[in-house]
Amino acid sequence: MPQVLSLMNGFVEDYVLAPASVVMSEVNGAVGVNGKIKAAYMAVLNRKPSGSELALWRNDLSRDVAQGTRDLVWTLVNTHEFRFVQ
Repeated sequence: MPQVLSLMNGFVEDYVLAPASVVMSEVNGAVGVNGKIKAAYMAVLNRKPSGSELALWRNDLSRDVAQGTRDLVWTLVNTHEFRFVQ
């Protein structure tokens, strides 16, 4: 419960999506759209994206890399896979 409350109360916006955060530094430092997607998955979920996940996010990031990157990281942090890791 505390983890969910922290995520709902601005933790993601204030700390994870901050340009100087470790996650965003890794993602923004990756080369190319595929590199950014793979870096986000590794930084947040500690795994590589599946082919379908890569294709889905490649389309989103190709329209607007900066906003797409923020959307990707925000989405990954709010997945059950991330939130309920024990």
